[in-house]
Amino acid sequence: MSQFEYQLNNTLAAVEKGFNIFGYIPVASTYSGGIRMVCGKLEIISAITASALMAIVALFSPNCHERHEGMKQAAKILKTYALHGITNIFRGAVEATALLGLVACLPYDLFGNRFAYPQEKPGLFPLRKLCPC
Repeated sequence: MSQFEYQLNNTLAAVEKGFNIFGYIPVASTYSGGIRMVCGKLEIISAITASALMAIVALFSPNCHERHEGMKQAAKILKTYALHGITNIFRGAVEATALLGLVACLPYDLFGNRFAYPQEKPGLFPLRKLCPC
């Protein structure tokens, strides 16, 4: 994992954990849930864009090994961030519903089942098994 990717993941995780706190507060959760849904959409769009650009660069690589590694990296970026964006959209919808954020999300977070970025829980990234890349 590159230093940039590590810092990006830490930043995104910190922002999401901040939204989690607001998601437990009944009135604030309506706003934080809406913002989380927008951020989730942006995360999906960014993942698709970045992975498409990485795949194009990899396609034009003269070295077969570099081409293969570039495509694997593009798939990893798409899988990690697009799936995380989808989960943010769903969680935002739950938080935006009055009192549901407190009732549903607080126990989910307390038991450590939060959909985390790879370095937060090494080896426990649940959707990583969807793609053998």
